[in-house]
Amino acid sequence: MANAHKRYNNIDQLVIHGETTKEPSRIKGEIMGYYKRLYSETIKWRPTFQNTQFPVLTEEDRGALQGHFDESEILRCLKMCATDKAPGLDGFTMGFFIKCWEVVKQDIMDTFQNFYDQ
Repeated sequence: MANAHKRYNNIDQLVIHGETTKEPSRIKGEIMGYYKRLYSETIKWRPTFQNTQFPVLTEEDRGALQGHFDESEILRCLKMCATDKAPGLDGFTMGFFIKCWEVVKQDIMDTFQNFYDQ
């Protein structure tokens, strides 16, 4: 069975520039060259990087990024999400979490606290 699969998944011959060849090294070289040309960039189109001055975070911003998650912040972010989109892996939409906030609030806050701690 393995030999049959090997024969089936093999390129015995290849037409290169109108000429059929059975030489394995030439076939391999042509295939490798094709994909190297396909995935290489011939034109330099990427922008150059010239700006070396970046804004620096203030101590207040740094503290806000590193602080605990606030309940009002989480609820505000939930309310910014579309409520009627496809449910997540747990089967619930964002609308569920917003409507049932008082019921699920403690579990969500515990999850965020665990994320912060870990």
